[in-house]
Amino acid sequence: MRNKVYELFKALPANKTNYVVYYEKNKRVVKTFAELSADIDTCIRQLGALDLPRKTVALCGPTSYAWMVADLACMKGGYHSIAIPETFDEQQMATVLADADVLLADYAVKDRCAATIPHYYLNCDHTVANAWHSLAATGLLPQENVVQMQYGTAFTSGTSDKTKKITLAFPVHKTPANKSLLARLKLLGQLYAYKTSFWSRKDNKLIIFMPFSHLQQRTFVLYALFRKINIVLSGPADCIRHIITEKPNIMVSVPVFYEVLAKRIDEKLQKITGQRKRYMQLYHQLGIHRLSNRNLVKKLWSKALFKDIQKVYGGRADYFITGSAPIDRQVLETFYSIGVKIYEAYGQSETAILAINTEKHFRIGSVGKPGTDVKISDESEVLLKYDEEKFGRNQHILEVKDGYIHTGDAGYIDQDGFLFLQGRIDDVVVLGNGKKIFPGHIEQQLRKHEAIRHAVVFLHEHKLAAILDVDTRKLAGNLTVEDLIRNVNLQGAAYEQIGHYFLVQVPFTPENGMLTGSLKVRRKKVIEQYHLQPFLPL
Repeated sequence: MRNKVYELFKALPANKTNYVVYYEKNKRVVKTFAELSADIDTCIRQLGALDLPRKTVALCGPTSYAWMVADLACMKGGYHSIAIPETFDEQQMATVLADADVLLADYAVKDRCAATIPHYYLNCDHTVANAWHSLAATGLLPQENVVQMQYGTAFTSGTSDKTKKITLAFPVHKTPANKSLLARLKLLGQLYAYKTSFWSRKDNKLIIFMPFSHLQQRTFVLYALFRKINIVLSGPADCIRHIITEKPNIMVSVPVFYEVLAKRIDEKLQKITGQRKRYMQLYHQLGIHRLSNRNLVKKLWSKALFKDIQKVYGGRADYFITGSAPIDRQVLETFYSIGVKIYEAYGQSETAILAINTEKHFRIGSVGKPGTDVKISDESEVLLKYDEEKFGRNQHILEVKDGYIHTGDAGYIDQDGFLFLQGRIDDVVVLGNGKKIFPGHIEQQLRKHEAIRHAVVFLHEHKLAAILDVDTRKLAGNLTVEDLIRNVNLQGAAYEQIGHYFLVQVPFTPENGMLTGSLKVRRKKVIEQYHLQPFLPL
């Protein structure tokens, strides 16, 4: 893989067709892959001018073109990059920076970067001291392959307050000396599948808006460069607008963004009446929504029925993936009702993807069919067979017992081989009567109302309690938070009733540590912060 990455960088200067789109002060900027390659080389020369002894570069900041260029420059130039999550506090940053020669930080996070090592700022003008682009690019470009096998360092999201450092390394692919006829036929089948899928199109477009410190986003950028897929760089605040205007057909996101889009879609669906509604019913009865996006019948019907609704998500959803946190089944069904499959995936930073829905194997509510190396323990924990060659270099791998990695996630595999997740084992609430509750389901029910931004349910004083981050401006009429909780209680069993609650005064954000950089709630930190507050009885 290392050699393939090197060949990719060598080929980039010739690609003047594919491009990267990003926004600078609300101005749309387009760079071809050839121009991206030139910017990468300039960055390598800048790094070379610093003469870094350990060739280790720390990066910190939101998603941006400059961040992407610097990260790819580290890879091509033989530097080891350390991606620092924006949510790290000063002490965590100081620990990380002890292993780095230089820090490249976005100017937007300058107040959090009291660096004790040489540092430069990305995305700032020449008047700023230590502006990165004002550094003379006097270093030399490497004339041979210097891409490192262990090319970087990343960190897990820290949802459970156990942020771990992960060494990033390219996989080693072993090619059999003599391929059997069956293996050759399998390769031909894979080639045919690729040529007849959307992946072979020239107008594919990937949107990236989650932080680049998250390994997943950087992996997809590299994948896009390999597959010659156009790239759009956005951010959490602007992504909905850019999804509409840029019309990406490939996206990887946490559930919260799909939830926002699903609400807008559902609002439009509720307004469908008359003959159009009857055609929509026929659309479902005939199973047209289940067909492939390449199917001409589906294309024609979907465009005729949902042309206005398609604008909500750009209208080109070929490969929309969700992961990192549970997603409400209703969100998936809303998209599915208009012919869009949201592919739920499951994986961990330490182990990569364990399961993912595909067009062929798709089931709402599941995370797809895992391989034979995944099984469920007697305690309902998802286990992954430990491969020493694959995971041996990672000293921060999850707990291994009896040859299996214990993921800490509870789930089950149905009779058709689909994996369903129930929640984190550490989050299970055990009631006095012995009943076990996965609070994630109740939290999803609470968040269905747009007023509740985040919810954490836990056992407090022998009752289920909810810590709620509420936008009271979205409580229409005389509706109260108590009404919302009672409605959720009506849907649950007697032992699942919320008995009391607490409303936080400060919204959860990555900056105050209540959310991860990928906008997942840090459950343990929230509970630790608020469990001693006066809860209101229901």
